[in-house]
Amino acid sequence: MKKPYREVKIRKKGSKKAVLWGFVCFSIFSFVLFLSFFVSPLLNIAKIATTNTHLYEKSYYFVLLNTQITSKSDAQKEAQNIKARGGAGVLIFQNFYMILVSCYQNKSDAEKICASLKTEEKSFLVQEHKICASTKNFGEDEQTKFLNYLNYFETKIQDIYNITNSLEKDETSQISANLKIKNIKFETQFVCQNLLKENNKFEKLKNAFLSFESALEYASGSQNLDAGIVPYSSVLREMMCHSILSFCEI
Repeated sequence: MKKPYREVKIRKKGSKKAVLWGFVCFSIFSFVLFLSFFVSPLLNIAKIATTNTHLYEKSYYFVLLNTQITSKSDAQKEAQNIKARGGAGVLIFQNFYMILVSCYQNKSDAEKICASLKTEEKSFLVQEHKICASTKNFGEDEQTKFLNYLNYFETKIQDIYNITNSLEKDETSQISANLKIKNIKFETQFVCQNLLKENNKFEKLKNAFLSFESALEYASGSQNLDAGIVPYSSVLREMMCHSILSFCEI
């Protein structure tokens, strides 16, 4: 049977070529070692440099009333109507007044709420706001602290969001929800005290945390438990929206 390939026989007179190939292989091996010892450290330095320019990014999705109100008094009246229904009712000005209803960490959740709120008279839209901060001018310890502070805020906003949902589903009482908010306020006060000791690189973060602390102080007030004014869920949503907007400015 004929073989589908040609057999190659090694002859003695080809030994010089074998020596030559051996030398080439040795040279290649030496060059690879050179790369591993000298070039690899350079690549690691580049990797560290890239890590030190770490960028914190976190998106939040706001549901807004789809209207363009130029009169502040008219906007305040509409905001009050939204608060009475449990929404945040926060005004933002972008050449005209827009009214925030609620905020979410997940875009699909915001879109679902947006669709459910739509009526023949009113429509709603989703707008992304992003917390974005670079730590490229920070030392390693500063970078770690800075990101830990931001992660703390992200965690607490999620906690407040869960409290608000439980409140609306009647899975918790207003008093219980208020006590949980007070606990978050006490924790945040301690965080703020530590943060105020940090250097000027943390200045914008300090301002954002002070706004968060102030919002928690307002939301934890017992006067907000009077459902005859606005539902407590509205107070919590208002507090979350204000706080997130503050962090979007760092």
